[in-house]
Amino acid sequence: MNGKEIMSRETFERINQSYHYQHGLSDGDYAKALRHIETIALNHRCVRTPQVGDLVEGAYYDGHHPYKYGLIEKVDEDGTIHICYQPYVPFIWFDEYMDLHLSVSGGPFGHHKTEELELIADEDERLFCDWGHCGACANGAIHFVAPVRRWRIPYVRQSNCYLYLIKSDEYSHDTRYKRGNCFIEGGLSVGRIQSFVSFDAFRKYADYLGIKYEKEYEAETIVCYHLSHDFDNRLFTKMEDLPEGAKPIKGYSNGSMCTCYAVTREHDIEFYRPNPNYKEVYDAMSYEEAIRVKKENGWM
Repeated sequence: MNGKEIMSRETFERINQSYHYQHGLSDGDYAKALRHIETIALNHRCVRTPQVGDLVEGAYYDGHHPYKYGLIEKVDEDGTIHICYQPYVPFIWFDEYMDLHLSVSGGPFGHHKTEELELIADEDERLFCDWGHCGACANGAIHFVAPVRRWRIPYVRQSNCYLYLIKSDEYSHDTRYKRGNCFIEGGLSVGRIQSFVSFDAFRKYADYLGIKYEKEYEAETIVCYHLSHDFDNRLFTKMEDLPEGAKPIKGYSNGSMCTCYAVTREHDIEFYRPNPNYKEVYDAMSYEEAIRVKKENGWM
């Protein structure tokens, strides 16, 4: 398979629009990208073990932080594999034996043994880059896609989401909360996810969404519970975008309470919030209606 079958000139121009605007893509740039692609593709066909440039998915920090686009940076002679879990697009270069090398930034990084990796896709692709005809300069890298394999490091994923129950009026971190109040924090979202006037209100919320919880620790002013799921937010523009089994639930989008939808996955609660620019799905409530919903559900 030649490079043009893997990446057409049109695709090359599409993924290098910023470079083209500033420097102008040349035939030499495309030819250089094709040479790189063909060299990587040849290695891909000939070697079936984990190789430099392959994709890896797994989780780091005891399963709390999953990743899907990890990068094999280097493979040692003893089988040790160097992986960047969340890399930027890597720069490539080849040595005199045409072995692929990468300049990788991002992180974190970790070391694994070859036998830890399971092959889950024989054909995938990754974005690489190298300097274009202008050499090393601002916005001077050309990008291209090349075939790689996708591997997985098995793990038991742990949620990074917690419920904090206030057990004392002396809790001083946030004066809004009094004894008996509780709130969800952490996960894939930023800041507080939901607050409740009571633990019973949280329990109803958790039962509706299928969230399990387990006591993590108890301190002088709070009790902490580890939740089984993280929370992930997405926007939708039409009802057909919602996945099967999505449950309606009131929530906020663009500062107003409206009808959102939730889907409980194996590890995540996916919240689908209506895009406020699409009035057919964005049914913003009045302030009075929002207060009523919060009171009925025991939300703060």
